[in-house]
Amino acid sequence: MADKFPEIDSVESPIEGDFLQREKELLGDEFGVSQNGVEEEEDEFDEPVTAAVEEPESAPQEQEQEQEQKTEYSAPIVNQFENLSLEDSTHVQQWKESRQLEISQREEAASRKEADTKAEAQKALDDFYENYNNKKEESVAASRKDEAKLLETRDKPSEGTVWDKAVALLNLKSSKSHGEGKGRMADLLVSLKGKSGVPGAI
Repeated sequence: MADKFPEIDSVESPIEGDFLQREKELLGDEFGVSQNGVEEEEDEFDEPVTAAVEEPESAPQEQEQEQEQKTEYSAPIVNQFENLSLEDSTHVQQWKESRQLEISQREEAASRKEADTKAEAQKALDDFYENYNNKKEESVAASRKDEAKLLETRDKPSEGTVWDKAVALLNLKSSKSHGEGKGRMADLLVSLKGKSGVPGAI
């Protein structure tokens, strides 16, 4: 039986081998890759790749060490203005005195200006009332004088008619010295003056 049916592992089918070979060739032609190309690519990756070894960064460490050494041996910083008192400074005291003097002078000048303004205003007010009172007294005196003269003329017997006395009392001369309404009455009285035959002439 063994001669008629050989073992499966030992049997190599020529048909299967031809089929696989044809598939490889077709795939190689389709993607433009040959068998030799695949082998060459495999050969390229066969060589061991050496990893890049980073060198230790020594320069920054050395700089840090130098800075630490400088810091350790650096001299202490002294604040020169620590003990300086601005209150005791001569220049500051002089500035304060001059500033205070300037402020005092300004306040004094403002006070003088205010006093002068008040005095001028009071003087102007006094002058106004003085002129007003003077004019008032003059007007009152003139009115009294005219009143006395009128009474004297009225009581004094005079010649002429009533119209003559009226013209004299009213001091009528012509219509030019009066307004439009009074002008006609003045012209009428003036026209009756000196006429004895007019009505009311006594």
